Amino acid sequence: MVHVEDHKGSRIAGESMADLATRLIRDRILDLTLKPGARIQEQELIAMLGLGRTPIREAINRISAEGLIDTELNQTPSVRQMDLEEALNLFEAYRAISQLTAAYIDFSDAGLAQDIVEMQKKHREAIGAKLPLDVSHWNYSIHLRLIRSSRNQHLITACQRIHNQARRLNTLVYTLEVQQTERPSYSLSIAERQHVSFLSALESKSRSQVSAVLDDQALTFRARFVHAIERGRDESADSLRRALAGLARSTLVGGGQSYST
Repeated sequence: MVHVEDHKGSRIAGESMADLATRLIRDRILDLTLKPGARIQEQELIAMLGLGRTPIREAINRISAEGLIDTELNQTPSVRQMDLEEALNLFEAYRAISQLTAAYIDFSDAGLAQDIVEMQKKHREAIGAKLPLDVSHWNYSIHLRLIRSSRNQHLITACQRIHNQARRLNTLVYTLEVQQTERPSYSLSIAERQHVSFLSALESKSRSQVSAVLDDQALTFRARFVHAIERGRDESADSLRRALAGLARSTLVGGGQSYST
């Protein structure tokens, strides 16, 4: 298994230089090495990653299209801000796109169930190995595989954008959780429960069950995010945590898996 969390800049088979630059810069945004609001300086990225100007520029354009980098005419690109309003809107969008996914899954997709089984396995392995970027990558991949079964490119593009944005919060949650002794094992138990429930719904071809499981996952993600922000101690996340310190349980937590403190 090739880990997403490869900070050495080595290329994956079939990956172009622009693909490599995109992956590495995106990961630096997701793990908060490049913090919300930070200016994207080409020369600094060239020095940091050891890559040329052309792939760096292509990567910035791609990640801007994904919504993780803001670009304005005659302005230096910057990492998209993440404040309370943005987080609230993102959680609403995440929950909504999950329900659209449930509504448009094509149960006749012959390879869907097996693909999900394999991705879920890699997701659990990443949790067990305490690799936050890998965890968020496989969560993203599972949701994208589900919506791709619809063959509706508009829905696929919307899902990609929302789940790519959610990866930043997902990565932060797991980064903070691994610092808390009891949380990694608890995170794994939650994933195992949700994986079993989702496969059961998928195999029964029950759209209502798929909808319920995905909604539970979205609400659980929200609850875990609040808990991680309240209890986490990672100094690299301080700026984001301060910006989101006002997240109230009464506002964000409603339903989903109980996540005790």
